[in-house]
Amino acid sequence: MEWWAGRWTAFDPTNGIPVGERHVAVGRGREYGDVPPLKGVYAGPANTGQGVEVAITRLR
Repeated sequence: MEWWAGRWTAFDPTNGIPVGERHVAVGRGREYGDVPPLKGVYAGPANTGQGVEVAITRLR
């Protein structure tokens, strides 16, 4: 999460630490409804299975 205190300050409440270079921003919004982690509709057979793949590249 981030808040404005004269500058943007970020904090990881799950781990209780400030956000650092090992954190990855996955969304930005005004409130939770703007960037929920799961959203959408799936229409198809229930037994197809779904998978997720994530690739991270450091930009310099």
